[in-house]
Amino acid sequence: MLARYFGRHRVGTLTIKEMVVGGLILALPIALILLEHDVGSVITYLPILIIVVFLSGIRIRYVVVAGV
Repeated sequence: MLARYFGRHRVGTLTIKEMVVGGLILALPIALILLEHDVGSVITYLPILIIVVFLSGIRIRYVVVAGV
């Protein structure tokens, strides 16, 4: 679902709204995994979100702000 959402053709960079929607797409599986008390699996989902957002065309300014 995440790849389908971010795989759409877009002209510009990602907006904050698109990044929030991407986070919400992963929120349901993460919540279900946390109900099973398996934090290790959740930790693997977060880098996937970060990499997909970065490769989808996030503005470098957002990357710098998140890094600081």
